[in-house]
Amino acid sequence: MWIQEVSPGGGAVSTGASGRFRGEISKDGSTITYTLSYSGLEGTVAQAHIHFA
Repeated sequence: MWIQEVSPGGGAVSTGASGRFRGEISKDGSTITYTLSYSGLEGTVAQAHIHFA
């Protein structure tokens, strides 16, 4: 997983942080249950989002 931090000034910061995403889609496809974990970030986490390709 690629993690990008954004500094208070708005610029991206490259770090040695890591993260893990585990998701499960329900059999009927109506819900996704997930866990998102991370470590090694240099700042406070304010939000996160996921891109599906």
